[in-house]
Amino acid sequence: GGGYFSRANIEMTDRLNMLVGSQITEEYCFSFGLFYSTSSLLDLVSKNLPNGHQIRAVLTPNYSNWMSVLFSKYESYLDNIKLQNLILPGAHDAGMYTDSILVQISLFAKTQLDDTMKQLQMGARIFDIRPGYTPLNDIRHLHGSDVAQGEYYKVMLEQITQFLAKNEQEIVVIHLCDDGIPNKDVSIPKPGILEKMANEVAINHGIKIGNKSSLGKSIQALFAANERLVIVS
Repeated sequence: GGGYFSRANIEMTDRLNMLVGSQITEEYCFSFGLFYSTSSLLDLVSKNLPNGHQIRAVLTPNYSNWMSVLFSKYESYLDNIKLQNLILPGAHDAGMYTDSILVQISLFAKTQLDDTMKQLQMGARIFDIRPGYTPLNDIRHLHGSDVAQGEYYKVMLEQITQFLAKNEQEIVVIHLCDDGIPNKDVSIPKPGILEKMANEVAINHGIKIGNKSSLGKSIQALFAANERLVIVS
């Protein structure tokens, strides 16, 4: 459910209390949030943004194993069902959830409240990640500027592979792109660096990394090879 109300004043303490992220149990996921409308910001950004505050609250089951449940119903067909036949719920700018994002730009840059593990538990299986070098030479998710820094790419990989090791009938796709990353000549890691990083993390959990060709493989073939983290660009 959700709510929409006119532009009344909301205390800063109340606004900050809405930024704690989703609450996850073994059975349920409770997600909530606030869009705080201000006239000056609306005038600056877009006339099309809502002109009133919005609150949302969503209660769902814990979807850590939704693929496993689905595949068990169609077990005899997994040789014929290809990964590219599935419609997967995804997370846009999936790494932009960290507290390191500057307050001044967080409204534009912070696209998620929850870390990668929580996004997986809520059902996301394809992640839009935009890794690039920061001025400190770290590889993090960037959002339009090397000042707008999200999670470390390696941390996201670790959370995904930990999740896959625990949930052996789930498959995750990472879509790497460089949209919005400034100074692409110096910010984007050279070919092979991201691949090496992913393989080093995945091997600790016995997970094989797939690529674009994996999309055309059957679910059964992916399971047989434990090829359950597919990275495409």
